[in-house]
Amino acid sequence: MNSPHEAGKIMPPMKERIIPALIKRALEIEENDSHILMRLYLAEESSERRKIYYEILRDSEYHKLMLKEGLECLNAEIPPITEIKDYNFEEMFIDQRLLTLKKIETMARDFYRDVLDDLDKNSLEKACGKETAEKLISIFKNLVKWEEKHIEMVDKLMAMD
Repeated sequence: MNSPHEAGKIMPPMKERIIPALIKRALEIEENDSHILMRLYLAEESSERRKIYYEILRDSEYHKLMLKEGLECLNAEIPPITEIKDYNFEEMFIDQRLLTLKKIETMARDFYRDVLDDLDKNSLEKACGKETAEKLISIFKNLVKWEEKHIEMVDKLMAMD
């Protein structure tokens, strides 16, 4: 299985072959994030906070579209929605909710940064073409930036009375 030749076809190196699986994991992160944000939105009494939750939720939906486009570029299957973790936000105080959300947004940013650091443009170009390689790198660069923006938004939520 470690052979680059499988059924007479030259396969890209293992690292490039796992990219679709990593993108699928990123989709799971975003699906979980949107579910969490919707729960926070529904549990929130402040319209000002709800507006910020909505903006992050909307961005998460964009992230899912970006990741699905990445899978489509690789001719990979888009996975079904996975089970969502329940954080029981309704039972938490607001500072606990926001701390949990910040951890999730930070984890997402770190995951996207790790994937981006792992992508090698030259190897990707050889494995799936220049256009697809550039698209995938662009997707993950943008996701890192968006998650950094979300962390700042959660910090803003934490500073509200």
